[in-house]
Amino acid sequence: HSRHTQHRPIAPTPSGCWLSLRLSHGGGKLETLPRRDAEHSPEGQIPERPQRLPFAPLDCRVNEVEYTLAGIPKYRRCHFHSVIMAPLDVDASNPCVPPSHPLVASVPPLPSAVRGEPIVIDAKCGRINADRPVLLYSNGRLVVVRELEGDVGGSSDGSGESKWKGGLSRPHGVKAFVYRGHMAQVTAAKFSPSGCYVASADARGHLRVWSYDNPEHLCKLELSSAMAGPVRDIGWDFESRRLCVAGEGSKTDSSSECARVIQWDTGVTCGELGQHTRNRAASCAFKPSRPMRIATGGGDDSRVLFNKGPPFVRVVDDKTMASEKCHERGAVNCLRYSPDGTKIASVGTDRSVVFYEGKTLELLGRMADVHTNSIYRCDWSSDSKYLVTCSADGSAKLIDMEAGSELQSWDILGEQRNRILGAKAAAMGGASSSLGDSASSLGSPAPKKKSATELITSPLGTTADRQGRSAQLRPDVGGMVMGCAFLAGDLPVAVCLNGEIAALPLPSGVGPSSSASASGGATAPKFLTGHQFPVSAMACDPVQPGRFYTGDTDGVMCAWELGQGGRSLAALGRIERVASESNDSGEESEGADVSLMNRVHTGAITSMTCIHNSGRGAVLSAGWDDAIRIGDGTKVRDKVEIEAQPNAIGRGTELVAVVTVKGVILMKDNTIVSDGIIDLPFQALSVDVSADDSTVVLGGENCNIYVYSVHPRSFDASAGQKELTLKQERVL
Repeated sequence: HSRHTQHRPIAPTPSGCWLSLRLSHGGGKLETLPRRDAEHSPEGQIPERPQRLPFAPLDCRVNEVEYTLAGIPKYRRCHFHSVIMAPLDVDASNPCVPPSHPLVASVPPLPSAVRGEPIVIDAKCGRINADRPVLLYSNGRLVVVRELEGDVGGSSDGSGESKWKGGLSRPHGVKAFVYRGHMAQVTAAKFSPSGCYVASADARGHLRVWSYDNPEHLCKLELSSAMAGPVRDIGWDFESRRLCVAGEGSKTDSSSECARVIQWDTGVTCGELGQHTRNRAASCAFKPSRPMRIATGGGDDSRVLFNKGPPFVRVVDDKTMASEKCHERGAVNCLRYSPDGTKIASVGTDRSVVFYEGKTLELLGRMADVHTNSIYRCDWSSDSKYLVTCSADGSAKLIDMEAGSELQSWDILGEQRNRILGAKAAAMGGASSSLGDSASSLGSPAPKKKSATELITSPLGTTADRQGRSAQLRPDVGGMVMGCAFLAGDLPVAVCLNGEIAALPLPSGVGPSSSASASGGATAPKFLTGHQFPVSAMACDPVQPGRFYTGDTDGVMCAWELGQGGRSLAALGRIERVASESNDSGEESEGADVSLMNRVHTGAITSMTCIHNSGRGAVLSAGWDDAIRIGDGTKVRDKVEIEAQPNAIGRGTELVAVVTVKGVILMKDNTIVSDGIIDLPFQALSVDVSADDSTVVLGGENCNIYVYSVHPRSFDASAGQKELTLKQERVL
């Protein structure tokens, strides 16, 4: 079956056959799976054609068994008697949501990011999505379509229900669709110009073209070997009929390609594109008008190859050959055509931006040293007047194509450092770390202008260049900007290595009035936060209703709050690990996180709990760094080290029990009050504490429940014994 189909054996019949339900997004099939034995079903006997059901069945049972084929018991046929029917959920890719408790609010994961690899995000989401800000990106094996209306300052009607394109009703709090069709990490995803289809590809070279506006999100095309290696970029032609795919081909197979152009529905090749050195391509772009052109950027050879068609073939002439080698070194990370098709922009690891004529592919100009580190992505505004770029130096820049100059610079890394680390940011990062001290601070144009026709006249390695490269060695790698795009309404957004999405305000007088109003007159980026990795723990605040905290497998913790009677969900921000007040000195203590990756733990978080007593509240988390972290819901300052890996936390009123792989630990007032780890005769997996702190209940790996009473013991300072111990009362 396809990966969207579940084949579930439901119940055995008297003959030994199994009644099976084949479930899919569009409904289901009811069929029998016969036993392959001589008595009931000879080898090779084909069962009767499955009966198609017009709904999605959840359960059934056998009611009648009858003989077929003139009474010869070659196999038996089962009729279903009772079927529990349920309507399809609004998000067909979320079958785990029970019909009795429909989804009312959700927050999707943030984009996945790998250091040194650009993030492919798509905000040009087609004609049917042109009226709303939609962002398409990947997270692990998921493809996320996220609507940013309201999250980036846009208006929201606040009604109870809204409509996805395609007519699907959805609760107003559900602003994302998650597609789960890939079996490997998704590396690229792009909307078709019509907005009806999405092409997505993964690290194994698999390509899928699936319907976005159809409730079942059917797969139109699936190529299991579009590339021999990871697919790095995808491009659609303006007719939504052809696809260009760039990635990594095989280094040993001469027939393998790193750039291909195919028909969107059949996968038939539409020509032979130029191939790059070492069979690696990093980006591709389709000209959005006739005559058709395709440009591809090399992953190693620093070249931009041009192709014309259809059928497509590489353009080889003196003018084009000269334009191919405008990047000095490294990879051409991104190529993008302007919406009017008159220009192409390319960026790469040599920190330059190169512009070409869209039809003749003639070199128009080159801006050198636009950033102080590798440039990862670029994107055009809808009027083809502005280009936004992002870099590993933690900044994003806006280039005015008409004036041929750099118009605006956003210091995203500096803003994150100031927001997270506060007053210590300037001391740690130097003058360039502070927005107020930066020469290209938000709200003021950068004083240095670079002409679009300027060519490089000085070699790499100047003082400014060396300073730029030294900034790369700083520990704040989470602020590297790995992707950028213009949303609908020409509002630029950028994605950092830590996954946070930054909405960048445009300077006054730039762009249409809609984008200026969307930013609300703000002068600093607005960050959308959440989790990049699977959520592994959660704790509800006992004092503040509607507030809860989550932790993931990367050690990141987030605070959340429910609103509108539980029908909306807002991220309050990530919980930061900072230096302890007792260690607040000139140098940073172990507790401070200066990487900007927002990790509270250095390992996966296994459990969390909230405790409130004596007017003080605390959030406790246990992680695989063998530590208990204690915070106030916004920052984590204290740490309690333990001698074994923790797996679960339970709390009473003041007493906290921590289950580890070696036993259990008792804590009170953020201090261990047991004599180290209390040994257990079984492997404990879960724990809870009674409200009066007198009983501890443990769940064992042997499927038993153990009830312990808490007893004080005399304190012996010489032996180092603590106050409390456990005594087993009963086993359930």
